[in-house]
Amino acid sequence: MSSHPARDRSVRDIVPRDERYGRLFQQVRIGPKVAANRFWSSPYATGWRMDQIDREAAHRGVRAEGGWAVVNTGEVAFDPHSRNAWLDGLELSGENDARTLVGVVEAVHAYDALAAIELVHLGAAADPKQDRLPALAPSQMQGNGLFFSQAIPKTMDADDIRRVQADWITAARRARDVGFDIVNIHAAHGYLPVQFLTAYHNRRTDGYGGSLANRARFLREILEGVRREIGDDVAIAVRFAIEGHGNGALPADEALEVVRMLDHLVDVWDVAQGGLATTEYDLTPSRLFPEGFSLTWTRRMREATGKPVVGTGRFTDPDLMARAVASGDLDFIGAARPGIADPFLPRKLAAGVYAQVRECIGANHCARSQARGQLGCSQNPTTGEEARRGWHPERLPSPPEPEPSVLVIGAGPAGLEFATTLARRGFSLVHLVDEHDEPGGYLRWFRRLPGFAPWGRVIEHREALLKEFPGATFVPNTRMSVDDVLEYGAEVVVLATGAPWAKIGVSFVDNEPIPGADAALANVATPEQLLDGKALPGKRVVVYDCEGDLTGIALAQWLQQRDYTVEIVTPFGQVAGQADQDNVGPALRAEVIAAGGSLSAATLLVRVCPGHVVLEGEAGVRRSVPADGVVLVIRRESDDELYRELAAVDPARLRANGIGEIHRIGDCVAPASVADTVFDAHRVAREVGSKDPSE
Repeated sequence: MSSHPARDRSVRDIVPRDERYGRLFQQVRIGPKVAANRFWSSPYATGWRMDQIDREAAHRGVRAEGGWAVVNTGEVAFDPHSRNAWLDGLELSGENDARTLVGVVEAVHAYDALAAIELVHLGAAADPKQDRLPALAPSQMQGNGLFFSQAIPKTMDADDIRRVQADWITAARRARDVGFDIVNIHAAHGYLPVQFLTAYHNRRTDGYGGSLANRARFLREILEGVRREIGDDVAIAVRFAIEGHGNGALPADEALEVVRMLDHLVDVWDVAQGGLATTEYDLTPSRLFPEGFSLTWTRRMREATGKPVVGTGRFTDPDLMARAVASGDLDFIGAARPGIADPFLPRKLAAGVYAQVRECIGANHCARSQARGQLGCSQNPTTGEEARRGWHPERLPSPPEPEPSVLVIGAGPAGLEFATTLARRGFSLVHLVDEHDEPGGYLRWFRRLPGFAPWGRVIEHREALLKEFPGATFVPNTRMSVDDVLEYGAEVVVLATGAPWAKIGVSFVDNEPIPGADAALANVATPEQLLDGKALPGKRVVVYDCEGDLTGIALAQWLQQRDYTVEIVTPFGQVAGQADQDNVGPALRAEVIAAGGSLSAATLLVRVCPGHVVLEGEAGVRRSVPADGVVLVIRRESDDELYRELAAVDPARLRANGIGEIHRIGDCVAPASVADTVFDAHRVAREVGSKDPSE
């Protein structure tokens, strides 16, 4: 059964129902090509290698099917000196690679979208250890994106420059030959062309250094060669950072001067922000930046070019998109994360089914997960599973016959995803019960932490689906026992009871209880207790963070807003180090310090006493710290008691009460991220009635 608006095969046939958004579906000429509308699926890394090209092709193809007129690949390297295991594994170094990439082109062309390839050289940001090659750069200056690479590069000599330029041009020709419509030259994010452009990296004294014109020469010669080789056949795009932010960046005024220099060689400017040392300005996490933040800089492109301009901004609001186009700020709505969250965003906007749009929450789980080789999304559990599992974001199996009744216990992210997926499949007898008066699980309180309201979209989207698809009903204020479940009469029972934070603090070293770290005491609280109203005595609080991610530091800021003095203690080498992968860690640490807080990394909590705590730092050195209260962010523990009790019931008794299946999903199985919790629930919901979901 399909829950999306009627699908036209071609992006050319999409017609918006609401004239307010008509501009978004106008055709746009890009050099020798014409895009069917103004939706541009921006380049982003997926983490897949060339031997996983079926996954890349299926993933990009779904974007074309969803209505994006231009669909870019992720970063495609053409030089072994440019490899970096953190980033994409796609390559175009020879004819075999070119033939492999044909699958991506065909998947995009199947819906008459334009296929774009982003050709990239990382320069000093490369880390080609697997090839035992040096990174290359205009000067032997270490790149400033130390999270990605700490390589000391080789200074490129004239032969290196000529070879890289020739290889770039050859890769562009090969891309043209296998059917790509747009060749996107990556000159942003602190990569090799930017390293030539900026004095931070470029200390050369030859014709490629010194003046801005000389520093732009490397990129200009690449573009001249690409246009000479293939310019009549494909559109030439440049991914260009108008503002890189920070020492390793080109200031906006100089960036605009480069645009003026090169504009005659370019058909469309794909505008970005940030560099490898300032990725937060590129990925704009919702905790730090509002939707459309980058328009402040993108609109300045009109000072230097009349060519089409692509801009990103985590766009999901159709009114903001329409205003950006109408005002001339943008010609294309560029999007990576919004299209990951909902590949059918353009078609849904055209059809007017706004409640069905999965809005990106700006958590940047996609960026974190792709670095581990499996692209994921907090909103869209089918992301990355298009080929591997054959999942489609808008097509689901029909319910079995006869259709079973279903009881879902727990209305957090997993329970909501399970219930709404069944409703979208066409199930009509699904009850979603929860002990609280509203759905949300732990997101009920997490989205109340400073700056994390957008995470509530995970809940809000699924609440909207409950209204759109009436087969599932939310039943609030209902706590279930084994007897309640047996008497309920449901044939399928699903436990989505979550994983609350542990109330007893245990040592990070030996998993034994920490003396005094007990949330039953007045001076100790878990995150849930704190947000549900438990008041700690006094105003001096220690947050003990054994998660190393967002929860501890976000709670610290919540406390600071209420005039508490906070010290965050963690056994890890850095406070909230995991949050660096979401591009928010450094900013949050700075905010905590600016508000008067302190950070103690590589430190253990060894005892909680009335009025103080005992901490142990490097080399076993202990110190006493005044603390009126302690917040335990130790670990989450699956609330699986009801599941285990039901699993222990005699099967004959279960059958006598009509129960044929019992499942547990999400955090009730094992604590996980929102994305992985939603994925697990979706997996089981797809398979109920069709196969054993435990497989």
